[in-house]
Amino acid sequence: MKKALSFLLMLCVLLSLAVFGAGTAFAAEAASEENVMGTREDNEYVSELLGLRASFDEDWKMLDAEEIAEVMGYTADLISDETLSDALRESGSACDLYVVRQDGSGDNLNVQLEDLGKLYGSFLSEESYLTIALPKLEEALGGMDIQDLALERQTYDFAGDTRQSVLITGNSGGVSFVERMIFLKSGQYMASLTAFSTDSARLDEMLAVFEALDEQVDTADVLGEKQGNRYESELLGIAADLPENWYVLSTEETAQAMGAVADTISDETLSDQLRQAGATCDLYAIALDESGDNLNIQLENLGLLYGVLLTPKEYAEIALPQLKPALEKVGFRNVQIETEDYEFAGRDRVSLRMTAEMNGVPAYERMILIKSGQYMASITVFSSELERIDALLGCFGEF
Repeated sequence: MKKALSFLLMLCVLLSLAVFGAGTAFAAEAASEENVMGTREDNEYVSELLGLRASFDEDWKMLDAEEIAEVMGYTADLISDETLSDALRESGSACDLYVVRQDGSGDNLNVQLEDLGKLYGSFLSEESYLTIALPKLEEALGGMDIQDLALERQTYDFAGDTRQSVLITGNSGGVSFVERMIFLKSGQYMASLTAFSTDSARLDEMLAVFEALDEQVDTADVLGEKQGNRYESELLGIAADLPENWYVLSTEETAQAMGAVADTISDETLSDQLRQAGATCDLYAIALDESGDNLNIQLENLGLLYGVLLTPKEYAEIALPQLKPALEKVGFRNVQIETEDYEFAGRDRVSLRMTAEMNGVPAYERMILIKSGQYMASITVFSSELERIDALLGCFGEF
């Protein structure tokens, strides 16, 4: 019975081994990454990385880090394959959650985290991950002492979303078991959440305890304050008194302006994106003359993972190759964009400087990036003269 009940952990590791070799690189790295590992307290598990919460009643025991390591080590001792056994021992710190039902039924749940790396993390979806893993997993398990083994790929409604999953059934040591593995990707991390039981009727009940986390930040605490030509952002730590010949648009006027610009763009995808971005425009101001000078501040919620890992410099490197084709689609010509440091509101910032022309008229733009928590702000000034851009940005200071 003990061998059968420890089978769950072997399956998790086998899946990782089948796709990415040893699959243990995350173990040493995860403990130092803030907001990557979940919290376990008073039988409640919270993972900001995965956006999940689960509260377990007194029938369940939540293992602490030391107990998880002991379980992983015990399972490793049962495996005859030395390479697999060593990999399982080394992967203990990648187990984010392990809970067991205390009635002797053998029911248990665990969450395994794997760092896919920047390359695989950028393009490997839950679906493609499983496509690669499933045949290799089936082949690996086929060589073990399991009778009536069956793996079925399924979609599964979990915590308000439809996820990729695998349903595994079999018999080990005379004990029939059923296991559902659900895959959740967040940034460059892949999690496998697994429920194991000897009774298939209990699996859905076990998984139903998980729910999506509520939004952590109140939008009202994120958006800046505008009064007349005064703008203050506690989130970004900046404030500005714009010149008298500038006009700050209200929230309604900003939405209308964004929609009007979107209507002039022929590219349907870009137009739709611009319309949908209206609510994230924290400030929109225009010069009350015929210069066409304007300023806007866009806020982007990077999410809990990228909000931890992505710096303004990395954000600029990702955005840079996308900006030129986007600007060319709206009619700019001879577009040149480069990154450079720029002193803004008392600090050196990462910025992007754009030069181009439209209908023979020169156009200049400076975009400054500020990161605060999980939010990235882009402060962008547009003008036909570089000197006026510097003058306007000089109106900003620390708040």
